Amino acid sequence: MSQYLWTKKHGDNYRKIYANLTFQQIQDLTDSVQTHNYQVSQYPFFLLSCLEQIKNKTLNVAELGGYDGYQALTVMETLQKQFTWTNYDISKNVDKITQPELVNHNYKIVTLTKPFFETCVPTFDVFYSSKTLEHICLKEVLAILTHMKTCKHQIHIIDWFKNDDMHIIEDGSHNIIVEHLKSLNYKITSEINHPVSSLIFAEHKQ
Repeated sequence: MSQYLWTKKHGDNYRKIYANLTFQQIQDLTDSVQTHNYQVSQYPFFLLSCLEQIKNKTLNVAELGGYDGYQALTVMETLQKQFTWTNYDISKNVDKITQPELVNHNYKIVTLTKPFFETCVPTFDVFYSSKTLEHICLKEVLAILTHMKTCKHQIHIIDWFKNDDMHIIEDGSHNIIVEHLKSLNYKITSEINHPVSSLIFAEHKQ
């Protein structure tokens, strides 16, 4: 499978058939695309800013779509906190590209075998996802956030790029996600609804 997948024509076709794809098909597609379109993760400015506001000295983080672990490594080597970090990723190849320095940290990878919102996840302090939700339809994003509430996660930190030729999530999702988090008894500590990307920091009301 080659890079032509990311043309507008194939992106439009992918969105049309997405709902009918099996988890295995989406997983295989993800692995193929990542093989041809490997990119270094972005520096986690928003994540660092949010975590600095949390008073806890120890944090247990569940990350969805952590890819090569760059953001996890950056956070753990920047903040004076003790982290336990788990990357839940759909790709079967993540372990091959994971930042080698992570062997020195309490970091592990869980390769998903079914949708994340159907996966048994233990309780974590923080649920984090960056540049991942745009590859999922809004209905599934809401299911993920509800699942995390059921798992008693106290904090959500999420960001995603707005819809373009490559992405699945529908236009206008930001406000719907904000209202959904509020309905789950989370307060929105900060949010950015930019034309290009969305960022949300939500904390569970005590």
